[in-house]
Amino acid sequence: MTQPIAIITGGGTGMGRALAHKLASAGHQVWICGRRSEPLEETAKQYPDNIHTVATDISTEDGRRELMDSLPINCHIDALIHHAATLEPTGYIRDLQLTDWQQAFAINVEAPLFLTQLLLHKMTSGTRVVHFTSALAHSPMPGRACYGATKATLESICRSLNREHGDSGIGFACIKPGIVDTEALREQISKAYQSQAHRIDEFLQETLGKTLLQPEYVVKFVYWLLTGCDHRRFATETWDIRDEQHLHEWQLG
Repeated sequence: MTQPIAIITGGGTGMGRALAHKLASAGHQVWICGRRSEPLEETAKQYPDNIHTVATDISTEDGRRELMDSLPINCHIDALIHHAATLEPTGYIRDLQLTDWQQAFAINVEAPLFLTQLLLHKMTSGTRVVHFTSALAHSPMPGRACYGATKATLESICRSLNREHGDSGIGFACIKPGIVDTEALREQISKAYQSQAHRIDEFLQETLGKTLLQPEYVVKFVYWLLTGCDHRRFATETWDIRDEQHLHEWQLG
């Protein structure tokens, strides 16, 4: 009998950590990965029997192979959540460096694409694969061209995966989680607005207000997509957390 598992990339911080805790609390066996071992171990402390950590860099082929080799031989993947991403580099196109552009695509595009490819043989009918995207994929903002381009590419890959594997029963979806109060966001804002770094909480409320979402709120939405949403429907659209058409379904769940 095979063992069902969930995998979360970037599981040591932010939404990745909150989602790992949500799945583990519901009894799932969860594998989380990231480049730093300390945040991963901190995430696993609360559910040591359910959360398993792999410190590796999945933007590299060796890192993706290391993650796969850590999985139980007799497992099948119920859920693969591509949470790991970078917001860098920021800046106008005229100032972008090729190496920074390539690194962003290695993390935000190549890692989820080729990790999915590597793990397809462990997926079965009913498996759900989640990609996090952004409104910047289709609504450009000055200084965010690279990030928007990676997310637009990821959305295209997701649609292609559904076309290629739709008959297998494996579902692929993109999620727009909005602006989430995470460590990465705080680091980027502190870097961009150094004069406000000492009052980051007040600055976030003043500039973003109610549009700023907490990781736990977003995780409730993602968990509904993984466990409560009809499978056929799951793979038919890009899911926006702000869409009122499905708001009542997951908020009441």
